[in-house]
Amino acid sequence: MFRIFIFTIKWDLNMFYNPIFVFKLVLQLELQLLFLQFILQLCVLQFYFKRNLFYNLNYN
Repeated sequence: MFRIFIFTIKWDLNMFYNPIFVFKLVLQLELQLLFLQFILQLCVLQFYFKRNLFYNLNYN
């Protein structure tokens, strides 16, 4: 995921003047951020679910 981003950065900086390239780069970054956010949300949800389950078992 991040290797692709690093590879695009290593390209010639003149490519940044190309609007299509810039658009693709921004899109790629947004997709990476969305993916990371999705994973983080899953982790948080799992954590809360496990914690609540643990508390419920203890109280009962």
